[in-house]
Amino acid sequence: RMGVTYKEATNALLLHQNDLLAACNSIHDKIVDEVNRNPYHSHLNLFVPRIALRIKSWLPNLQSESSDQANISHQNNSNKDFFTGYVLNVSFTDSDDSMQSWQLTYRYQRFRSFCDIVYKHGSHVPIAAPFPYATAIQTLFGIDDTVRTERMDALDRWLREVVLNPCLMTI
Repeated sequence: RMGVTYKEATNALLLHQNDLLAACNSIHDKIVDEVNRNPYHSHLNLFVPRIALRIKSWLPNLQSESSDQANISHQNNSNKDFFTGYVLNVSFTDSDDSMQSWQLTYRYQRFRSFCDIVYKHGSHVPIAAPFPYATAIQTLFGIDDTVRTERMDALDRWLREVVLNPCLMTI
């Protein structure tokens, strides 16, 4: 296996947390040592992440369990009871290299809550992919399939960047 593991990269960053250049140099030195030991590897990763997340689809008009109860008691089919579920595909590689995968479906608000936590505790870490905040018009009038797809793509980019950032994953 080529590259530096996620744990090694995180340890280097924690060891040199006040000096990012020293952390990068430490990781660089490990990579150079590996290349010198086996110069035939052409593909080199900075670190090998153990988790992979992708949001590749969305499901419209899902209804929460609490909304079901409200509909039974009030017989009200308001649009506010329905939401779009974004399907999160998760893969995790154990230390013995066995992979586990599963799917979760979350509404936008769960990602938004996670975003608030990340920005609250990791505000010092720059994130290039912006979080797709909802606009007032979207909140009032709902969203169409184009907006759902754009939001899904933006959530996917943002979430992958957060999860693959060793500085953020140690918060």
